[in-house]
Amino acid sequence: MKKLIITSKVTLQFVAASLWLAAAACGGDNKVAPDAGSSADAAVPGDASGAAATVKLASSATLGNYLTDGNGKTLYLYSKDFPGTTGAAATAAVSNCSGACLAAWPVFHTDTVTPGAGLNAADFGELTRTDGTKQTTFKGWPLYYFTSDAQAGDTTGDAVGNVWFVLR
Repeated sequence: MKKLIITSKVTLQFVAASLWLAAAACGGDNKVAPDAGSSADAAVPGDASGAAATVKLASSATLGNYLTDGNGKTLYLYSKDFPGTTGAAATAAVSNCSGACLAAWPVFHTDTVTPGAGLNAADFGELTRTDGTKQTTFKGWPLYYFTSDAQAGDTTGDAVGNVWFVLR
């Protein structure tokens, strides 16, 4: 029994340390996240793995409206990324999450976004990462999942390291 308790404590400490390291590896910043919209539509299950994926607005009493994929998995932004801009001085979006950061914060990508109610297709785009892979963007910001979000509706990545935020 004593060995089981010690093993459980060590496992819990390892998980906590891993989450802290993932957040710390991604640094700190206070950039402003884009507004995902004002619709109160809930997330509807869908398939983000195909050529087209639905992106929806979900709603939380504490967070308000926020972006999810079609399966209800929360989408995040990393404030150390550089969002793309449009206009005369247009710039390409840049993702600064790689290596250990990507292990905790995998990219969201779909060839075509089908926006849910309250979202505009023109707000979505795509960037090519330095490794040649593609990543979907929202209002210029690269989109990510958080591996610690176990199920639809989880938002455990919000404010991690004060650099990761749900898109609201």
